[in-house]
Amino acid sequence: MRVFAALVRQGMKVMLAYQWENYMGLVGNFAFLLLFSALWSALLRGDPEAQARMLSYVFIGQILQNWTFTPTWELAERFRMGDVALELAKPLSLPVRVLGDFLGRNIVRVLRALPAFAVVGFLMGIRFPDGPQFGLFLVSAGLAWIINGCLYVGITLISLWTTYFDQANQIVEFLEGVFSGYFVPLWYMPPIMAAIARYSPFPGMFFTPAAIFSGGLQGAEALSALALQALWAGASLLILYGIWLGGVRKLTVMGG
Repeated sequence: MRVFAALVRQGMKVMLAYQWENYMGLVGNFAFLLLFSALWSALLRGDPEAQARMLSYVFIGQILQNWTFTPTWELAERFRMGDVALELAKPLSLPVRVLGDFLGRNIVRVLRALPAFAVVGFLMGIRFPDGPQFGLFLVSAGLAWIINGCLYVGITLISLWTTYFDQANQIVEFLEGVFSGYFVPLWYMPPIMAAIARYSPFPGMFFTPAAIFSGGLQGAEALSALALQALWAGASLLILYGIWLGGVRKLTVMGG
């Protein structure tokens, strides 16, 4: 854990050195927030309760985007440049180093964004969850980070076998866009589509924490969603570990 904490600190230092990148990201966040808020406010004009819930959902969704951002193209570029042997020679496994770096960056992204989002949330009249519900949200946000990070790093590690991993990454991004609830929450999806999405890993990357924060998931329903999210978090860690070991074994057998 001490080594991982050092990696997190290093990631924070890297992000602190690139202030304008974060500020430009905030511009995009607020553009999406304005667009989605206007859209859902118009669609739910006749239902003030649902409208308030969706505004909270959209609001926290943009913060979650900062929290789960994973620039895995940087890792892919290392492989394209032929740095695989160098990465294998390091004592700590590549996924651990990458995830530690990403976590540090994400922490800085969120901390930088919070003051601006606090002002916007106040102006929008966003309803914040109470203590226990907010605690469930924090747990869910942590699990969302694990699922998102492991899935995208794992997909990028496919480049240990082939340089044509972009297609797999695009497929995952498409499925996440459809089933994660980023554009349409699960409760507004067609029943069959929602049923398929519910048991996939994608809601755990976005919908579950956003729905808990906004009050769309409460009580036993929230705990059930958290349990499923925890299962996917554990599975994603195992899948990432398996992909990494398989890639290392392949490169070792082939002589690096």
